[in-house]
Amino acid sequence: MKQIFHQYQEVPFGNKIMIFCGDLSQLPPVRQITIYKRTSLNFTADSIWQTLDYYRLEEVMRQSNIMFSFVLTKIGNGDKLTDDECEYLEHRFVNRASVDQTNSATIRLFHTNEEIDEYHASIFDGLKHETISMLVRKLEINSYRHVRRCTG
Repeated sequence: MKQIFHQYQEVPFGNKIMIFCGDLSQLPPVRQITIYKRTSLNFTADSIWQTLDYYRLEEVMRQSNIMFSFVLTKIGNGDKLTDDECEYLEHRFVNRASVDQTNSATIRLFHTNEEIDEYHASIFDGLKHETISMLVRKLEINSYRHVRRCTG
């Protein structure tokens, strides 16, 4: 920000008002420390994040079912579910056969990547498809990532 606005005084974010938004319940970065965590290795980052005001938004906007929203929030916060809450979730479980017959757009959750691969393979195998093979010798891509020319 200092470089963009040519203001090089030692004020965080070039002395501009900044608003940061995000979901702190999301998974942390892989093999990284979350940006807002204190670290003794980077004093500059610590001091910048310590100057911010934090406002937690409590209302869940994307889920209209109050009970389901409450249970999801508890899971996201790492809170233990009661037996009734576990039972509430388990009543929403369906087997694959019934989902495949009623609604192909149902969200599916899997434990492992292998299970996902198996599911995708079963869907692909069930499609009527034709295989087309092409040999491409050279592919040029411009700076906008659009294919310009293909020679072969």
